[in-house]
Amino acid sequence: ARIFGSAIHQSLEHYYTGRKESRNVPINEMLALYDASWEKETSENEIRFKNGNTRDSLLKTAESMLETFLKTVKPGEILAIEQSFSEEIIDPETNENLGVPLKGRIDLIERTKSGIAVIDHKTAAKSYDDERVANDLQLTAYSYVMSRQGHDPEDITLRFDVLMKNGKCAFQTYQTFRTPKDHARLFKTAKSVIQGIKAEAFYPQKSWMCNGCVFERECEKW
Repeated sequence: ARIFGSAIHQSLEHYYTGRKESRNVPINEMLALYDASWEKETSENEIRFKNGNTRDSLLKTAESMLETFLKTVKPGEILAIEQSFSEEIIDPETNENLGVPLKGRIDLIERTKSGIAVIDHKTAAKSYDDERVANDLQLTAYSYVMSRQGHDPEDITLRFDVLMKNGKCAFQTYQTFRTPKDHARLFKTAKSVIQGIKAEAFYPQKSWMCNGCVFERECEKW
């Protein structure tokens, strides 16, 4: 799942780069990026297919998903693609600084009719529910980063753009917002995680992300 999602992500990045340059990006270009990413990832990582999938079947799925994306997407003004960030983690209520930077990359930042949209690309087998979107920590982190860069969090739209891969391909978008209260909760969560790491409080947590993880075998022996 991770390698497939990464290859789709590379294709979307190529699309938005082309759109920022004011040019149309055909499906064959996006599939070429998908294939190149697949080759790179599979040459560096062990891959185990599940649910009867093969390389060829996943390529057909990718083609259907990307065709659906091209028919459905309505990009705004593209401000940034794969925008890296590194921000101090500071409690907005007390100004306590954790002394550990929050680092990452935002897939896409657009200007839309309603303002600035911060977008993360996903692939999924089932639709997201409102609770997941409302409480997702990744989107909270993006909102916090934008606030540290001078934006009012309530003026920022946070969005998941999700390509579905559950047989009938679809392109779904989920929008939400965050407030300074959410940023304070992010700080408390980060502080607790750091304390756990320092205390070496590590334990296996089984999930779909285990597939392909370099620590998977170690967790099974735990």
